[in-house]
Parts: sequence; C-alpha cells; structure tokens
Amino acid sequence: MAISTSNVALTSIAGAVGGVPSALAPTPYPEWLDRVKNRNTPLVQLITKAGPPDQQAARAAGLSWGYSSERILYDQLNASYTSGGVTLTVDNNTRFQIGDIVKVEDELFLVTAYVSTTGLTVVGAQGGTSAANHSDNVGVMILGNAFTQNQTTTIVPIAQGEVLSNPWQQWEYKMVSSHQSEIFESFETAKKGSRLNYFMKKLMNVEAPVQLERALIHNLSQVQTNSVPGIFGGINQPAFTNNRVSVSGALTMTALLNALETTWLAAKDGYDVDIMGHPRMMRRLSSYFANTREASANEDTITMHFQKFVAPLGGTLRLISNPNWVRPGTVDGTPEKELNSIMVANFADFKLRPASKDSVWQVEYREEKYNDAWQRTGFMRGIYSLEAQNIFTRTYMYGFSTTDSDYPGMI
Repeated sequence: MAISTSNVALTSIAGAVGGVPSALAPTPYPEWLDRVKNRNTPLVQLITKAGPPDQQAARAAGLSWGYSSERILYDQLNASYTSGGVTLTVDNNTRFQIGDIVKVEDELFLVTAYVSTTGLTVVGAQGGTSAANHSDNVGVMILGNAFTQNQTTTIVPIAQGEVLSNPWQQWEYKMVSSHQSEIFESFETAKKGSRLNYFMKKLMNVEAPVQLERALIHNLSQVQTNSVPGIFGGINQPAFTNNRVSVSGALTMTALLNALETTWLAAKDGYDVDIMGHPRMMRRLSSYFANTREASANEDTITMHFQKFVAPLGGTLRLISNPNWVRPGTVDGTPEKELNSIMVANFADFKLRPASKDSVWQVEYREEKYNDAWQRTGFMRGIYSLEAQNIFTRTYMYGFSTTDSDYPGMI
C-alpha cells in the first residue's frame, strides 16, 4: 500500500537539495484496517469495521459494551439460608428487582429490599410453597415481578445497569526522518522513494496492527472517573461476555461442548461461531479428533489439524489461532507465554468504531527547519472504541491447564 503525498512535495524532496518542502496536507486512511492483511492479527480481520456514531454520542465517554434488555434471570446463593429468615445472600443482587418473585429449590420468595451488594430482604413461603433450609451455592431463578395472585407489588427500577462504557482509545505514532536520510539513497529507500514513507508503511502494516490486536484481546478496561482516565477494554473484558466459565485442570471436550451449547442457545438461531485462542490451544482442541483423520490416495494436500466442524445446533465452528493470545514472559527476554483462555463467539458481532469521521487512522507529514537543513516528521493516529451488542452470545473459558502432558492425545 503506497502512502500518498502531493506531487509538489515529492518534486521538492527529489529536486531541491537543501530546500524545505511545503507542508503536506493530512492524508486520511479510513479503510486502512480493511486493507491490512497481517496474519498475526486475525481478530482485526474478523471484527466489523463500523462507522462513527453521531456527534453527540462521540462526545460521551465511550460506547456500549452490550445491552441488558435480555435481563440475567438467575443467580446463586452466596451463603446458606435458614427457614423463616428474612435475608437471602446471593452472588450479585443487582440482577434482582424489588418486587421480584424468585425460586430457590421448591420455595418462592418475594424480594422487598436490597441489603449491601449481596443481600436481598425477602418474604419466604410465597404462592403456597413451604419454608425450608437452602444450602450455599444453590441456584436462584428469577421468575418475574410479584406474579402471584393478590400479591402486593413494590415495583422499582431494575438495579441492573443498562449501559456500560468502553472508553475511547487514541493510538498515536511518530517518526522523524532527517534531510540527509531523505535525499541519500539507502537500503530502505532503494526503488521505494521516501525513506519516511517506507517506514510509515511498515508501521501501518506490521507494528500498529499487532498493537491494536493486543488491545482488542486483553481485558484491561477501566471506566473513566473524575480522577482516573478510562482504559480501553478488549473482548475478554467481563462486560462483553455474560457466560464466563472457570475450568480447572485440562480443558475437556465435555466442558467445551457445554460452552458451545450455551452460546448457541443464547443466540436462539443456529449460526456460525468461532473458537479463538493461542495456536497451541487450538492444536490441543484439534487433537481431540486425532483418531478420526483420514487421507485418500487422491489427495494432494493434507491439513495437519482440523480447522472447521459442523455444529450440532446449526452452523459451523472454526478453530482460529491467534498468535497474540499471549501474556508477558516471566523474565525480560523470555518468550511471551500462552494465555490460558479461549473465546467462543461470532466475532463479527464486535464493532470497532471510530470516534468521528475525522478520527479514523490518519497519516500526516510535517516539515520543520533543523539547523541548515530540514527534518520530516510522520504522524499516524486513530481514535476508536470497541462495541458489542448481545453479551449472551459469547462464552469465555479460562483457567485451564496449558501443560501439554495433560492432553495425552495431542499430536
């Protein structure tokens, strides 16, 4: 991809040794990400490149991470409950509305108030059910708001938040090329024109996409406050995904199929989904089917590992290796370590959105007088946020072993 400059500037650089070229106008690259074909950035290639929001929304702190119109209708007890008590301790009471009828095993409760962040004030034995003891970690099902006959209703706004914000992230790069480096041929400029153009092109196609890819993966998000700046949230951010499954030991096929089933059922319609993770984890998953591989005498190409499967609930499933699915090495100079997680999702549901029409990736050049010559500076910047709609149609699995010996069938 060539970086365009004005003909006047090119003529000045090529023919006016010692002269200072006229300033170059900023050169926008609104489609730059779609043109990048960097094999190390599969996530950048898969997610949707959306247009900017309206100006009012662009001035807000960020974009929606997902909507909660599909309210989370379950939780679990965070402590045991004694029959006749007035408090249920749950994992997250923001999922409940005052006035809700909830079911714990065979007993119905009416929620009348919140207590701290995990407690609910309740009236038990509703709707003809019997009071009983309930153990820690028992499931809590939210049935609806005071639906029992002649029940007193105490409806108040749902505490569960409707909108979370993913802060805007500004990526910015700067390179400086001296007068001498521009007018004398070097290895980088032979048959390529401007040396700075060459390095800016390399930056746009190699370094910047990888850095963006890593930002899109990691869950380092922090919503902006009056005293703390916001931090961009990647797809592994909890706010993007309702289904988060902690796995101890080796990741089993059963656990994986359960995650796929959860994801597909939440989507309501069969559709294609992908599993993304570190290349070595994709190799382990493919090795589950080691004994099913076949090759005929007519085949001239053999795929070493499976990449695509027919899904039991409709659609297809692909294994996508992401070489940037990593965490830092433990010691300076050591290779980056495998991130022990995978994401099951339709990645097209994520949208990378610029803050405005003029905040997409841009390349801009400036010339400045330097001693008796000049230096040329290249800038590249873009302001983006990541948006996702349905937080229920993704499953994030994490914590499992990445020790190869725990996967005896690995090939």
